[in-house]
Amino acid sequence: MKKSRILALVLAVAVMMMGAGYAYWSDAVTLTTTVSTAQLDLYFDNTLDTVTFNSDNEDVAVGSVDYSGTADEPNSDAVVVLDKLYPGATADLTLVILNDSTIPVQFSSLGFSEETPIDGVTINKSIKYDGTTYDLESVNLSELPDIPAQEPIEVLIDIDVSTTGADVAENGSYSFSFNPTFTQFNND
Repeated sequence: MKKSRILALVLAVAVMMMGAGYAYWSDAVTLTTTVSTAQLDLYFDNTLDTVTFNSDNEDVAVGSVDYSGTADEPNSDAVVVLDKLYPGATADLTLVILNDSTIPVQFSSLGFSEETPIDGVTINKSIKYDGTTYDLESVNLSELPDIPAQEPIEVLIDIDVSTTGADVAENGSYSFSFNPTFTQFNND
């Protein structure tokens, strides 16, 4: 009986030592991570609203740019209105899209539409970014290189009213809207 007590005592001491050894050698590691996602944030610079007409315009034709959008996407639309056009009038307009995105972006669509079309009015559209100008009449949007993050985009618009065959009504107005959409760079 004495041997069984000693054996029980030795087993009890061994079990306690295992617990003490486990507690002595245990450790804890805490890992805290933060993940942030990229952001697409493009909008028109609404401080640019000047339409420049040809030098012989004599302040006849006038133009304006109105910016609109939603609470979530302010200044996402530009509407250009040209009044008092006449045969031979030309106008140049530069719209700037500010790119506060944190990743490169691509054009998804131009969103260009004539609100009040006039026969004989020709509009040439091009964009400029990263030092290169692209003619939007001849380029496929999917072939354009990615627009780097934080890179502003200039939209260059040239408007010409034909001197022959132009159906420009007196006191007529011509307008178009531009609402481009963008996607992230790897959205093929």
